[in-house]
Amino acid sequence: MKGKTKEEARSELEKSGLSGASLEKILPHKVFEGNRPTNSIVVRKITPFTLGALIGMERDRVTVLIVNVVFMVL
Repeated sequence: MKGKTKEEARSELEKSGLSGASLEKILPHKVFEGNRPTNSIVVRKITPFTLGALIGMERDRVTVLIVNVVFMVL
């Protein structure tokens, strides 16, 4: 995955019509290094259901990591 420099992000935000203080506020969050996989989960509202789903996803992720480590040791 290719990252995005500050100049590239600024150009993209300017094309979308942002300028001034709002552009400067969002700009740091649009810059990232390349070749670093991430997960972004966006929800409109945190409800008991969505919170439970997020906790369940994290639990499953940790379980898979533990199982992988155990099999590497054996």
